[in-house]
Amino acid sequence: YSKKEPGDYVNFGYPLTTKISEFLQKPKDRIVYEYDFGDSWEHEIIVQKVIEEIELEHLPYCIKGKGNCPPEDCGGIWEYSNLLEIAKNPGSSEYKEYEMDYGYNMEVFINTEFTKDEMDHVNDSFFDFESAVDYQKSIFKEMKSAF
Repeated sequence: YSKKEPGDYVNFGYPLTTKISEFLQKPKDRIVYEYDFGDSWEHEIIVQKVIEEIELEHLPYCIKGKGNCPPEDCGGIWEYSNLLEIAKNPGSSEYKEYEMDYGYNMEVFINTEFTKDEMDHVNDSFFDFESAVDYQKSIFKEMKSAF
């Protein structure tokens, strides 16, 4: 959680207590999130619209989606880009190789809108997310008490 400044980074706070709403507040506010420092996956998150009051089963809640996430450790953005190109050509030997050698279902990498079932699956997974966060908090509490 840091803001890049010319030549340096400014810390935004402790990751378990810092809320994203503290620095994403209005349309066009943006952050860049880096996942997997080895492959340098950068995700740009831009606020499109702020809705003051909304009742949902839980937060976060996915309302729309497109495409599939990259497979874990697939070689970064460069290899994922290559995989997406290969997915467009089901008759190619590379397509068959990715399915056979890597076990990928290449059809999921075609850039299509999420179906209702896929949206439900994503949102159902968020219930487990809350349990995972609680579990992580208990581990951190246990670690702190050990010192």
